[in-house]
Amino acid sequence: MKNTLTLLLATVLCSSLSFAGKLSLDARTDFESYSTNETLGKPAYSVFKINRLKIDFQGKLGEANSFRTRIDPLKVDKATSKGTRDGVSSYVDFAFITHNLNEEWNISMGKIITGMGGVEAMNNPGDVYLRSVTGNDAAAIYWPVGMQVQGTMDDHKLNINVANVTEDVTTGTNLSSTSHLYGFAYTGKLMEGMLIPNISYHTESFKNSTAVKIDRTYLAVGGKVLVSDFEIELDYLNNNKKHDPQTTQLIDNLSAVALVRYKMETGSVHLKYENSATKTALTSSTDTKSTITGMTAAYEFKPVKDENWRAHVALTQKDTKPENADTQSEKIVYVGTRILADFLKM
Repeated sequence: MKNTLTLLLATVLCSSLSFAGKLSLDARTDFESYSTNETLGKPAYSVFKINRLKIDFQGKLGEANSFRTRIDPLKVDKATSKGTRDGVSSYVDFAFITHNLNEEWNISMGKIITGMGGVEAMNNPGDVYLRSVTGNDAAAIYWPVGMQVQGTMDDHKLNINVANVTEDVTTGTNLSSTSHLYGFAYTGKLMEGMLIPNISYHTESFKNSTAVKIDRTYLAVGGKVLVSDFEIELDYLNNNKKHDPQTTQLIDNLSAVALVRYKMETGSVHLKYENSATKTALTSSTDTKSTITGMTAAYEFKPVKDENWRAHVALTQKDTKPENADTQSEKIVYVGTRILADFLKM
């Protein structure tokens, strides 16, 4: 598999010499220190980690066609794991070809970017230290294999997508699902760009491999407000799953998320707060609930404004209060560096 990855990277590098495009490295390294309270009782640790490593290649094939592929070498050990429904190795985040129908509309097929997850998901994950409970639940299906039509009208963008359902559905060893995930995502700019709304809704309904009916919806409503040197982000996220009485399962996530970022000459400071609630079905008639509070305080230091490197210090805390139980608290301190660079412009 290492040889396969090396060959892929070599092909990308050689191809990039023949036509215009972008070949980007998106990476974050950290010293990570983790601790909990006595209620949770997990062991503390302090380690050096590569928390993010992405290689993103974008290019144009003539006037009407383009492509984008992003791979994650950190997942190469799992690259032989493929979904029956799409056959894509796990180290491929997304990979799709786009054809421009006209100046406003295009169509993409492949492992697409749906636009799910609200304003929180509009941020590069390398700049997110603690993702909300609901956002983290949906993150596993941000990039399904499917088809997407995208329309761009002035400052408004609409994605309409249809993709594979989020589970492999088989009868014996044979693929047997004829259902799909459907949805849309909208972003825009209002008030001369000061307000950036974001709305997305996706739904799927199918029978799983044990013939149990599954119904799920994924909703995100939010926006970003730009005022002087401040960015304010607000999100309401809800993932709802109808209960399968045969199993214990999480059936509802709800998160309200707020972030304030203050930009300075040499970096930025941001504060993030999350209030979430989850519901887990235990039987067809009983369930249990938990409330979660998440907080992040981060300082990102960028000594040279136009350079692609920065350092950061971030503190996160996540408190989970199960129904009829004591609060479980987790803290993580990150001290690290980040780079986002286009090899072709170096």
